Amino acid sequence: MEIYKLLDYSYMMQQKKKVKEKFAQATDLLEIKIAVLCGSTFGEVQDFLEVFLLHYGIKPMFLIGEYNRVYEEACFPNAALKEFAPDIILIHVTNKNLRSDFRCNESFELSLYEEEQRLLQIWNLLEEQYHCMIIQNNFEYYPYRMIGNAARTNEDGSVKYIDDINGFISSYVRENNHLYLNDIHFLSSYVGLTNWYDDRMWYMYKYPMKMDVMPRYALNIANIIKSVLGKNKKTVITDLDNTLWGDIIGEVGVENIRLGYETPQGEKFVLLQQYLKYLSGHGVVLNICSKNEYETGISGIASKKSVLDAKDFAVKKINWKEKYENIQEILEELNLLPEAAVFIDDSSMECDSVRAMLPEIAVLQMSNMTQTLQQMDTLSFFELPKETAEDKQRNQYYRENIARNEEKGKYENYDDYLKSLEMTCYVDKARKENIDRIVQLFNKTNQFNFLTRRYTMEEVSELSRKPDIEMFVLELQDKFGSNGIVSVSIIRLCETDAYIDGWVMSCRVFARGLEYVMLELVCKLCMERGICTLHGYYKKTLKNSKISNFFGDAGFKEERYDIENEVHEWTCRDIEGLLKICKVDNIMIMQTNV
Repeated sequence: MEIYKLLDYSYMMQQKKKVKEKFAQATDLLEIKIAVLCGSTFGEVQDFLEVFLLHYGIKPMFLIGEYNRVYEEACFPNAALKEFAPDIILIHVTNKNLRSDFRCNESFELSLYEEEQRLLQIWNLLEEQYHCMIIQNNFEYYPYRMIGNAARTNEDGSVKYIDDINGFISSYVRENNHLYLNDIHFLSSYVGLTNWYDDRMWYMYKYPMKMDVMPRYALNIANIIKSVLGKNKKTVITDLDNTLWGDIIGEVGVENIRLGYETPQGEKFVLLQQYLKYLSGHGVVLNICSKNEYETGISGIASKKSVLDAKDFAVKKINWKEKYENIQEILEELNLLPEAAVFIDDSSMECDSVRAMLPEIAVLQMSNMTQTLQQMDTLSFFELPKETAEDKQRNQYYRENIARNEEKGKYENYDDYLKSLEMTCYVDKARKENIDRIVQLFNKTNQFNFLTRRYTMEEVSELSRKPDIEMFVLELQDKFGSNGIVSVSIIRLCETDAYIDGWVMSCRVFARGLEYVMLELVCKLCMERGICTLHGYYKKTLKNSKISNFFGDAGFKEERYDIENEVHEWTCRDIEGLLKICKVDNIMIMQTNV
């Protein structure tokens, strides 16, 4: 995997220009503006961060602050930063930037309080002035202790001091949606403090870490940014034999597979199953793709030794078909794109086959268990930015969707099937309780997303307060259960015209008529406000082609094409006629807080 090679500093230095040029040629790059407030030199890190972001389909523009002026640039008027209007502010600090020195202060508590208040002032003023996403580094341990093991327990110990500050940062990040944590405390522990520090580079160039660590540090930042912008993986597709357990179950029988704590060989497979079980609880959809007899393969999952069970998996393809074919079918059933998936298998031949046939999928060959899990963590396929209620329920949503698809097979007429679902749509507006999910939908949705504009929490909050903006938030429920919040639109209202500035819908609810429920709500809004013209926009991407003519099919006329921004503008001047087209008789509409 090319990105993993780039973590090698020497390789990165040799290849970064060539790799950057290659990644920059991609179409559909999402442009963002990143301001960096620097507690130390950022030069090399900037280059590495740009490479990783381009790999994720993100084109960054940077504004780099002056050395060791974090507080001043954050807390006092900053014309350059204001003009730059950043989407993201990175606070690039390490323990070398802690100002209140507990070692010299008479009071440990006073030092800690001063540091916390300084951080609070920086965060609050940045949020107030720039209304953007802020990434804050926590702090690594010092490279030595002065009182040995007591440094963690003594009231003025150096280890305790870092622990207390990091605990304060973590608590604040957990409670404030605009702030994200870059965990250099873990990163420095992972590489080891002796491999983190380089006194020569600090004293000569003000680099706070060894050059070898910089690519990994940059990737850690890139992983946070890509996760917030909806670039995470969504599903794991795993093999069974020698992946979830040791040995071939068809040969040794379920009672003899290596799994469990009884043997060293079996214990390592417990580790992977626990890892996947945890991911499942946080919204990652698990699936099986295995060459086996179905009953034989499923018996391993049903074994008392297994941490995972059948209900943890949304789709189970256990047969003798080629694995890439089964994977394609799994993605079709889940309505996910290949780049949303990670495939895990022990066989180099199967891994190579899937890579060749489905190059967009991330493929991990199972070899050393710990190394595989470390690789998954480093590449951060499933970085969790801010967890929503929908995240925790996502596996349930997909399992219910499988049941819906099975129900569909009972009907020859699709309309009859839709009526059988007994669907109810709950209509809401943007409010504090659902803003996390609104932002997540705009940032993660690619297929039903007309402009693929990404939003921060602050931008959505600000839009929801504007008198000329209406936002419709739709939750869909049927006889199988709730799909959660699945669609959002942003409508800008003028005197005689309304503009659909943003509209997304989850892939889980495609082709059920919900899109026409949304249009019906917009039409009724227009008629209530005396608006006679409705405008919709579409910008083509590699992933949203299925809605390219949605407005045309609904009766809009294409009136303008903005060449510079590559945006098609569609217009409807017959709101009443559009309302008749949008009437959906198989979904009951319930108003909540509208």
